[in-house]
Amino acid sequence: MKFLGQKINIYLLLVLLVILSLPVNTHSQSLSLEEKSDIEMSPESPSPNQIVSLELVTSSVEAKSLLVTWYKNGVLEKEGVGKTNHQTRVGPLGKITKITAVITKRDGSTLEKTLNVIPSEIDLVWEADSYTPFFYKGKGLPSYGSEVRIIALPNIFNSAGVRINNDNIIYSWSLNGKYDHEHSGGGNNVYITRGQLIPRDQVISVTAKAFDGQIIGSNLVTIKYGEPEIFIYKISPLTGVRSNSPIQTGIIEGGETTFLAEPFFFSRKAYELGFLEYKWKVDSKTLPNLNKSPRINLGGSSPGNSYVELDISNPIALLQGARSRFNVIIREGQ
Repeated sequence: MKFLGQKINIYLLLVLLVILSLPVNTHSQSLSLEEKSDIEMSPESPSPNQIVSLELVTSSVEAKSLLVTWYKNGVLEKEGVGKTNHQTRVGPLGKITKITAVITKRDGSTLEKTLNVIPSEIDLVWEADSYTPFFYKGKGLPSYGSEVRIIALPNIFNSAGVRINNDNIIYSWSLNGKYDHEHSGGGNNVYITRGQLIPRDQVISVTAKAFDGQIIGSNLVTIKYGEPEIFIYKISPLTGVRSNSPIQTGIIEGGETTFLAEPFFFSRKAYELGFLEYKWKVDSKTLPNLNKSPRINLGGSSPGNSYVELDISNPIALLQGARSRFNVIIREGQ
């Protein structure tokens, strides 16, 4: 029996030694770093020459105690224990910037994480459906209720630095932070909006994505809606409209003079289709025969002053309206 007990003890000892020699079922430090490390960048789609914030994200609690070295295009930029955050400036439009983070582990081995950044940009241009006369050199401004077209002009490149065709870009449009499914989609680089009944600014944003869902560009524009305006011009029989000097007071030297009302920033369509309504008053007396005319003839044989009022409205856009007042002084002809 004593011999049998010794054999059992030797057997148990061997089993214990085998168990202790088995590997523990946990991930090593290098495996954790290798599988769960990545470089995150903000913003995700930088513009040319923009400064970006980089973070080496890892599930390892020991990453903060390891040596981290940052390189840009092979040039050392930052090094230190626990330096998991870094800022750098990316390159020009369409040029690859190679960012590398090197982690030196306790056993002297290293782990590299690389991020290739290709700056892209999306220009947003807008045009309002607002009338301006031919002599006006500025841009037609959006007024309440007018239609505005926003056009995205992409300069976006793939990982090889080749410009991506517009038809291969998925556009996601948002209005005041709300995603607009109707205007979004592949190749949809035009967005159309209209000023609301409640006057307020509109923020239109667009995000461009590749077909794999990767964000490759974004931008936004704020559309500020204002009120239409009326400018009154005197028409000279010899030179036509005196476009360089809208009047506050019109001087008439005997006979009659024609004055022209230009309805700046009203709907162009409404103007061209003749929808605008003109309400002229001279010394508080309404002239109903001029309700569709932007011109008025004033004058007389007797000297004196007259007070002229004009209201212009767009019946299909309730908030599009403006008022103008000016004086007319009639002098005796020379």
